[in-house]
Amino acid sequence: MSITSIPESYRSRFPNIPNQLFTYLDHLLKRQTTSSQFHTAMINHPDNTFKVLDFQFRSGSEIVSLSPNDLLKRLDFKQKDLSPERIESLLGELRTIHFLHHNGFTNINPICANSKRSPDFFAKRNGIEFQIEVATSIHSSRRMFHDSIVKWATHKLKNDDKLSQMDSETSTTRMMFVCILNSSYAVALNERSDYLNMIKDVWKAIGSIPNLHIAIVTGRISLKEGMDDCIYPSIDTL
Repeated sequence: MSITSIPESYRSRFPNIPNQLFTYLDHLLKRQTTSSQFHTAMINHPDNTFKVLDFQFRSGSEIVSLSPNDLLKRLDFKQKDLSPERIESLLGELRTIHFLHHNGFTNINPICANSKRSPDFFAKRNGIEFQIEVATSIHSSRRMFHDSIVKWATHKLKNDDKLSQMDSETSTTRMMFVCILNSSYAVALNERSDYLNMIKDVWKAIGSIPNLHIAIVTGRISLKEGMDDCIYPSIDTL
């Protein structure tokens, strides 16, 4: 089954998806684009797509102790921006909550964007405070191999204010830059060891900042190397 508008029954079937987001997604369905993986899935596999989204909001809300509506207000959501990058960015931040939780972070606090420079998240791990910024490489991106992904992530940190958004002034507070990699070519052609080499080179390119960690998140589990997701430098000893 494919859809061109959201069935009214979905609002009751998937109660954890905020109504404001349902309205936004209904407008998004009327646009034609292949740039967003979520947009394509929403059209062609609506039941499964909204079931997963409902679960993501329910579990994400439980992790951060906010209602789904209040969580949406804290994420990178702009009601009038129907560009493919916007919905992918929103979902990237939602995935980051789960990534942090699964890696032992607590007190995960999404920060609503405003005119004042601030990270996307504050969180703690073993009592250590982290400031966390997120960037999402969308599905249609041609970034696929080491050099193009390293160049993209380094540019985000150096030129798109991702580093200054964190701007940790104390050695006791650590920073993490999370790269959500939705690029279909990259996910298909790389393994965890490849991603680990990429983030090592990003860390070096940015100046080997001692309290900065770089992460790549694909969410994929491969038969050869297991979960793709990785962090460098490792946080296991913190």
